[in-house]
Amino acid sequence: MTLVITARSLRNSPIKVSSWTLIPQCLRRKSSHRCHRSATYRLSRSYMPVFLALGFGSVLGLSFTVHELHAEERQDLLLGANKEDIKHPRITNLWERPGVYVWGSNKEGLLDPETKKDCLITAISMKAFEGQALRDLYLGENYGVVVNADGDLIQWGSAYSNGELPEKTLAGKNIMKISIALDRIFALSRDGKVYVMPLSKDAQQASSMPSESSWIPFLGSMAKTSFQVLDIPLHWGEKISDITTNTSMSLFATSKGRLFIQYPNTKPTEVKSLNDVQISQVTSGDSHALARSTNGKVFTIGSNTFGQLGLEYSTTNVSQNELTQQPLSTLYLGQSSRICTDVSAGGNTTYFTVISPTGGIDVWACGFGQTGQLGNNAWTQAQGLPVKLGKISGLSEYIEKLHSSMPIIPRYLSTSSSHTFIVLDSSASGFGNDVYAIGSNYDYQLGTGKRNSINSPTAIPGLDGGRMQLMPKRKMKCKTPNGKMKNMNVEQRIWAGKKVSVIYTAVVQ
Repeated sequence: MTLVITARSLRNSPIKVSSWTLIPQCLRRKSSHRCHRSATYRLSRSYMPVFLALGFGSVLGLSFTVHELHAEERQDLLLGANKEDIKHPRITNLWERPGVYVWGSNKEGLLDPETKKDCLITAISMKAFEGQALRDLYLGENYGVVVNADGDLIQWGSAYSNGELPEKTLAGKNIMKISIALDRIFALSRDGKVYVMPLSKDAQQASSMPSESSWIPFLGSMAKTSFQVLDIPLHWGEKISDITTNTSMSLFATSKGRLFIQYPNTKPTEVKSLNDVQISQVTSGDSHALARSTNGKVFTIGSNTFGQLGLEYSTTNVSQNELTQQPLSTLYLGQSSRICTDVSAGGNTTYFTVISPTGGIDVWACGFGQTGQLGNNAWTQAQGLPVKLGKISGLSEYIEKLHSSMPIIPRYLSTSSSHTFIVLDSSASGFGNDVYAIGSNYDYQLGTGKRNSINSPTAIPGLDGGRMQLMPKRKMKCKTPNGKMKNMNVEQRIWAGKKVSVIYTAVVQ
């Protein structure tokens, strides 16, 4: 067996060495390759201390040799850098049309104010962002917030104002990521500051405006939008690296692995109980939140009404008031604690991406699943013990260049209160990254053209027909917010919102 070690995390920069479909490659298209399941997998540098401490053999129970990827080989595997590397004409065509494509609920006219349709069955391009790439976005039922390529906030929708056209609200802060909690926007800047501002235009203008500093002495001015910078007690050289927020709480992870929590009407405080671990990722649903450490541990807090914390519901664990480690060892009977490489949450549902005992990658789900979000062919209202999404777990493909099998790894999951998209790292064979959907489809948000909900990961139609495959990372010309054309490193991403879905051209940082 071959073990491939990357220098970055599985979640953020996986090497693309998997096939373009979940059905074995040899059964879907002509190929000289043999398809195998394999225990081969990739470890990020952040997980290496765990394996060194426990001993590779004791963790895997397998023998292996280490295969180091040289620069030339890595470049061959990281497809998407050159246009001629990708053979699929439909994916190539999408390269020429950057922008934002939306479908689903349009009851408030958020997606398309010019139509009277309550739902958009097929995706349309949002005119305001045609040709543009974005850093981040969030769409509610009656408001939209995006971060453009310059790092400025753009807002629209009836919850923001009566106007239909998007407006710039927070400028010059170099925003990278946003999170919304009821009527407030949390915005994380590149330099690690967290800006908080009202969602509505009236509230933004009603509050006092902070003063803006200038690099020219005595030329400071007043901001055009009311906001505040969260006062988080950081160490020298430390900054906020990830944020998440909901109606109950906000979590802030720092570049040094510390975690801060903030409840409504209080100041952020450090979670002292986690001082012995380094937190690298935070995410949240409607009333619960999760934090993942660099060594693959998961900590949960908040409501467990539907089992969304991964614990069987009982009168004694309706909720957790403190961050508590999730016992991932229970996922595999008789196995030691497992390593989690990614977490995702939305509504009352939670997903864990975990390295299995055989070295494959499994996705587990828990919580609310009445409309199919658990992806296990059931319509379970509440599920405390996580269940495996079998259709997208433990998959691998034989890679000729490596003379070995490699797992098909989920790049990320995008989760809302109604549905979830699973994006697989499957562009290495000259196609885009596959997208699978589960959950409610009442407002056509899954993009299947039908209204029936789905309880098992299912491939959905692409924007140009065929199956949906997202454009992998490449450099292309996009329109800047001021209308000029500029070469940018971008990729296509899909986002699941409340009753709506979005595919957008995303700036790759």
